[in-house]
Amino acid sequence: MWRRWSISLTHEGVYYLIVLAFIGGVALMREINLLVVLAGMMVSLLLISFAVVLFNLARLSIVRHVPRHVVAGERFFIRIGLANKGYWTRWGIAARDGLAGGAGLAAWQENSQVEVFFGQVRPGDSSVRTYEGRLEEPGRYRLGPLVLATGFPLGLIRFWRPMEARGELLVLPRTGRIHPVWLRELASRADSGHRSHTRRSRAEGDFYGLRDWQPGDSRRWIHWRTSARYGSLTVREFEQQESRDLAVLVIPAGFGKDPAAAFAAHRLTLSFAATLLKHWSQSGSARLLLATAGEEVHTAQGRSSAGLLGEFMEQLAVLPPLDKAPIAELFLQSLPLIPRGSRTVLVTGRPLDLRQTPELAQQWEDWLVGAG
Repeated sequence: MWRRWSISLTHEGVYYLIVLAFIGGVALMREINLLVVLAGMMVSLLLISFAVVLFNLARLSIVRHVPRHVVAGERFFIRIGLANKGYWTRWGIAARDGLAGGAGLAAWQENSQVEVFFGQVRPGDSSVRTYEGRLEEPGRYRLGPLVLATGFPLGLIRFWRPMEARGELLVLPRTGRIHPVWLRELASRADSGHRSHTRRSRAEGDFYGLRDWQPGDSRRWIHWRTSARYGSLTVREFEQQESRDLAVLVIPAGFGKDPAAAFAAHRLTLSFAATLLKHWSQSGSARLLLATAGEEVHTAQGRSSAGLLGEFMEQLAVLPPLDKAPIAELFLQSLPLIPRGSRTVLVTGRPLDLRQTPELAQQWEDWLVGAG
């Protein structure tokens, strides 16, 4: 355990050693007893400072309280608690925490550090300090390790003690509001694209009444028993229900020649997909599907719920920008999972023309024919 501790001289300690060396040298060369005594006192103070600093970091425990997740661009707070398990008061303890990017856009963030200060922690007591931050890029961040440091009492020597207190912070994409015009456009395209399927699915359990036969009605809809009773053709009436199912396919942005522009495009891609899924989850019961073309294709689906929405947000948060996204694999794995009649939205942060790739164009066309 002791090998993990590190020690360093502060700027004050360096100046102190220079003065000590000067006094000791003059005392030895000139044989001045008073200077010899002064040099000895200074060495004693240095040794005492070493012992007190070492003792000051013993029998301490630390814990970090991290929110389950935060939203990009919003403030968050992290609490650090320090407990004194010894029999003497500890003074002047600093706790340094680190933040490094892990997955998603966070992987390209520079490491940063923050330090909080505990002036006094009494025996058997604990103290809590809080620091706040704001992260603009969604992703998974690594916290730690926490390092305790102190230079008490003279500030000549500083000891560092790393603690096994690591953690993770998940930053979700920022969400906004869907414009009603866009929603109407999506609804009109979905209705026109799946009108024939809706017409075919009328006999799938949504029967609610009878009516007189009209030209154009299918013979399969005739209710023969009622028709024989009244002497005229009577057909079953079906309730037309609008499908609320939604499938979102996300293709990340590529780096290209301008990484800053790529990050902005990718951030907007994640934000739009997250906003769309959140809106659909809150607007009623529906089946939702999310497929992302990261380093591997990931899909998640189910009935709209808070748990499923949280899974979607995590999946989007860790999606990194990629130059070569597996678009073909995304279509192969996700298109067969999309229920008939679902609204399907393809969200991408890069220019994409399916017609330029015959294989992708054929996959998309085959799916449209099968869904229609």
